[in-house]
Amino acid sequence: MTISPQPHSQQTFTRPGLTLTHILPALTVLIILISTAIYADRNATTYENNYGVILSQQLNPDSAISTVVQQAAFRRSDLLPVYGSSEIYLTITPYRAFYFFDYHPTGFEVFDVARKATTSLIMAQDLASVGPLIKGKKVVISFTPSMFTAPQVASDAYANNFSRIYANGLAFSTSLSMDIKQRAAIRMLDYPDTLETDPVLKFAIQNLAANTPISNVFYDLIFPLGQLDNSILRLQDHYSIWTASQKQPFKTKRVKPAGRKINWKAELVDAEAVQKQNTTSNPYGIDNDTWVNHPHIGGFQLRSPGTQDQIFLNNLKTSKEWEDFSILLEVLKELGAKPLLLSRPINGATYTAAGISPKAQPVYYGLLQKAVEPYKFPVVDFRNHTNDLYFSVDFASHTSGKGWLYVDQTLDAFYHDRLGK
Repeated sequence: MTISPQPHSQQTFTRPGLTLTHILPALTVLIILISTAIYADRNATTYENNYGVILSQQLNPDSAISTVVQQAAFRRSDLLPVYGSSEIYLTITPYRAFYFFDYHPTGFEVFDVARKATTSLIMAQDLASVGPLIKGKKVVISFTPSMFTAPQVASDAYANNFSRIYANGLAFSTSLSMDIKQRAAIRMLDYPDTLETDPVLKFAIQNLAANTPISNVFYDLIFPLGQLDNSILRLQDHYSIWTASQKQPFKTKRVKPAGRKINWKAELVDAEAVQKQNTTSNPYGIDNDTWVNHPHIGGFQLRSPGTQDQIFLNNLKTSKEWEDFSILLEVLKELGAKPLLLSRPINGATYTAAGISPKAQPVYYGLLQKAVEPYKFPVVDFRNHTNDLYFSVDFASHTSGKGWLYVDQTLDAFYHDRLGK
């Protein structure tokens, strides 16, 4: 008996493909996420415009560093943003602009963004992250001569001030030219450790710095992902401000209207009298506490006259800070800002005592003017106070109460369009 084999049933296996059944739910989720992000961003922006700046002034310095709060500050016409380093906050004095204009109102207040050892490259990234809101707005860039007297910014100082939201803001900016992003990227690669936690940023910076046809293509390909990263960082920034506001109640504070005219001459007499009392321990105008407990701030050591001139001049002329400063100036120009560049003066008495002669000291002012001249930005360097014993409190040109009054006058004139008149 022959048994014929039964034909096997045919089974067709097809590879699953994308259909409307798959695409529509994905698009719906994406639209919901984008709509939620836009809604959250708008609500957070409204909150920060009303309260964020005040919050940053009443909580801790980290809040003031927030990019979204800085953006809120630029939206306020009664605030003057001032970017700088320890010369802004180190000296505890009622003459610091942040406090002075609260007690002597002229119609505006200062919004400080200042951290220890902040230099030009960090400020360039910071302002780039704020973006187009800077266009047409006044902003002050504050610094000291000591920023330019070291060959290179120490890696730890740069790393301590580095922020992904700042760096991403510059690397993936739509407001800055490729040329300035490439220049900044070359310098950022001098601090490679700061890029290790962000592979997208690292890839972008490496390709920007390479500046070849193929690397430019790679940068263009990674650009949308960088923009997505920026959006995520911005939402995180919003959230950090909101959570900070929940931890500590704060009172709303509005800028006071202009009060009676400030008697600057009388204020200066009082401030100098206080500074004289605070510097009785030494002949250099250095604060008593600094002289006793921290005499070597900024590298101050007593040396024979003129013996450090060559070292000072070499460091000054070869400092990479000049390139970073040029990047910062270009960022300000391309963003359309209206900046004031505000240098503290060399502390002539301490420089001379440390072996840097009065002949060598003015070279700094010449190099500063040369760097700024192509941009035609206003610059105030207080060079006529180089030998003012009571303008600074130490070798590093941190500002005394008296010095702050001169700074206050300058800020007031700049805000009210009276600078140079």
